[in-house]
Amino acid sequence: MALTVAKLLARKADVLGLALLTRESTAESEISTDEVVSPGLVLAGFTERFTSSRSQVLGETELAYLRSLSPEASREAVQRFLSFDIPVVFITKGLEPPAGMVETADERGIPIVSTRLKTGEFYGAIKAFLEAQFAPSTFLHGSLADVYGVGLLFMGRSGIGKSECVLDLVERGHRLVADDQVHVTRRSGGILIGRGNSVGREHARGEGRSGRGANADPRSRDPFRPRAAQSRQEHHGHRRGRGHEPPAEVRGGPYGGAVQCPSDRADADQGRDRDLPGGGLRVTDRCGVVVGHGRLAEGLLSALERVAGNQENLWAVSNQERSGDELVEEIVTIFEERGAGREAYLLSDMDGGSCGQACRRLLTEGRVRAVFFGVNLPLLVEFVFLPDQPFEEFVTAAVEKSRKALGAHS
Repeated sequence: MALTVAKLLARKADVLGLALLTRESTAESEISTDEVVSPGLVLAGFTERFTSSRSQVLGETELAYLRSLSPEASREAVQRFLSFDIPVVFITKGLEPPAGMVETADERGIPIVSTRLKTGEFYGAIKAFLEAQFAPSTFLHGSLADVYGVGLLFMGRSGIGKSECVLDLVERGHRLVADDQVHVTRRSGGILIGRGNSVGREHARGEGRSGRGANADPRSRDPFRPRAAQSRQEHHGHRRGRGHEPPAEVRGGPYGGAVQCPSDRADADQGRDRDLPGGGLRVTDRCGVVVGHGRLAEGLLSALERVAGNQENLWAVSNQERSGDELVEEIVTIFEERGAGREAYLLSDMDGGSCGQACRRLLTEGRVRAVFFGVNLPLLVEFVFLPDQPFEEFVTAAVEKSRKALGAHS
């Protein structure tokens, strides 16, 4: 399924800091693959192995090379590059395009899009989004359960007892993911992701089951830990009104490994609020910046998105090649431009060094609500998915669960 640049801008302009530099009609260009690359040797004249169907990225290195050429040679390189049917050209760090590029792109109908993000950050964000967009998917007739974090899919003819098998697993503390219709997506590395069909989310089949536990408070459950002997009817979402979707999406790898995360990432990516498993509402007024040395913050955010899908309320900042003042300025800019009106948090890799000092400075100035030090992946998962609750409870719960994830075995 093709994705137009206009749709990309509508969905990701704020998150990725995108701006169309060419005329509006060029945004009707279609992106047909999840591959995003730099033009490389094409700028130098070698075009024999150039694949024009890929989205192209011009970073500081490519633009510096074009600036090093004479005006005539630079213009020739740009025209040669844009002579191909390229779906879109991204320019990172908000840099100015080479002279004549926008005009040539307008003539050719090729959109030029600027992004505020650094090249490495942009690659990570856009690839994750496009991979999810173009991942092959299908619907299977069956029932899917989460058993200790591993997806277990029951398939067979109608009436054979697939739903009954899953309901028995749920009564033993495991989780229902989907019943009857299972939406399966294949990601890179052979990972299969199964989720429920949104049409039938509240109506899992449960013939002959009693209505035990109808008065239980769904907010008292931990959405990340299966509870033994929860009632089938309650766990499957037979309760009416705002509420119960199947509580997990299961990702199964080629070697039997799996990662568990809340379901309906596709809907969340489109900006629609969804109920979290356990009845908690998806938080929309909390945002944060992960601050780390080197590429740690970017790596943690990338890992989180592999687990929990694209994140529109969380961003990564590195201290690499930045002074303390520049680090503070970058964080402030992100909150002002992308997190305005939301409760701001900082998540630093350590309580020390330029990252920790910058975070403490912003906390002292009252620009953020709190700073988490020693950030790890479990803390990020809790930060994203803990239900909206009083500040002290939220901070305590997030820190406690991240600490529990630490351990050593020998």
